[in-house]
Amino acid sequence: MITAKVIGDSYYLDKYENPHRVTTLELEYPRYIHSELGTHRVFSRNSASSRAIPIEKMIELLETNPVVPEWTLNQKGMSGEKVTDEQVIADASKEWDEARKDMITRVRKLMALGIHKQNANRLLEPFQHIKTIITGTDWQNFYNLRISEAAQPEMRKLAVKIRAAIEESTPYALKENQVHLPYIDCPMGLNATKSILKSVALCAQVSYRKEDGSEETVKRIINRLLSGDRIHASPFEHICIPDPESTQGNLKGFTQLRHCVEHWKRFCLLPDNPDYYECLVATGKKLWNY
Repeated sequence: MITAKVIGDSYYLDKYENPHRVTTLELEYPRYIHSELGTHRVFSRNSASSRAIPIEKMIELLETNPVVPEWTLNQKGMSGEKVTDEQVIADASKEWDEARKDMITRVRKLMALGIHKQNANRLLEPFQHIKTIITGTDWQNFYNLRISEAAQPEMRKLAVKIRAAIEESTPYALKENQVHLPYIDCPMGLNATKSILKSVALCAQVSYRKEDGSEETVKRIINRLLSGDRIHASPFEHICIPDPESTQGNLKGFTQLRHCVEHWKRFCLLPDNPDYYECLVATGKKLWNY
């Protein structure tokens, strides 16, 4: 199963009437092509983690929605012609499925030994679909490289679905001081801090394939992302505001919340053991001026 769904789409016109569009999508695809998507540095990404998903949940996903490759013939080079012989396809799929069952058995044995999911789940990754949130402003080079006969078939199919989803989507026109917010029905103003942080938390939850927008969950996730001396900043990258002069980050024509939060945490005077969620809510619109 390979899918691409738009979960946030915004644009604005700069003072020269040039359009700037930012689009966020939720993707699902075979994990074995994940590294190919990761080579495109123009995108911000968050993905489901083998370290975060319980072993039994991972096994359930493999039993209900396993990956089966699009089989290609062995030949020189990185690309192979698609297999058309139905018997070869059936035999190859059978061998792949036997390997999947064998790995599930071995992972359950590791689990019985008390081995952590961050180790045991690795054996299941070739047979797993991965869920990813991706945000970008510049897609053409990605299309050029991945919608190509030289691309791996699964990667090509994903790129085709991404392009189709973007072409079929109608972006919201951002007004002054409005924010691009994935998973939120429409853009909101800079003062809508709770909605902004909810968008961040929903993007972060892709790590364990859940969606919970309750304030209690959002607060817990934001505090975890910012706790102590560290900052898990990538979920903040998908949230952004129009800025044709911006030179930071990988979204052209936009300022990403990540850079505002990093600056805020570094230079803002915070109390000892702060509740970061409440501090950000209290900061409100001023956060974007840091």
